Order: sequence, then C-alpha cells, then structure tokens
Amino acid sequence: MAATVAAPANQMVLQGVARSTYQSLVRGLEAQSEKRLTYHHGTLEIMVSLPRTKATKS
Repeated sequence: MAATVAAPANQMVLQGVARSTYQSLVRGLEAQSEKRLTYHHGTLEIMVSLPRTKATKS
C-alpha cells in the first residue's frame, strides 16, 4: 500500500487498499462525522474537516 499526502494537510490518499479494509474503517468511524472516506478501485481518500475559526472584527 502506498500513501500520498495531498496538497491540503487534512487529506490523505492511500492506494492498494482492500475493499474490506475500507468497509471496516467506515464502520469504525461511523460516529466521527468530521472524517470522510471515499473509495474507488483500491484508492482510499481520507479527509478530516478542519476546525472552524472565529472571524475577527477589524
């Protein structure tokens, strides 16, 4: 399995991932809505929402 960290620091792409591994991750992360998984033909993309920052008034 190869891993690539994409441009945004909140995103990672893994290649060569078994579908069963993806399905296990989906079940395990069900309650964590800030994490999103996308899977297509062995490529798994993991995205984590960045914390919101408060806008500062000028």
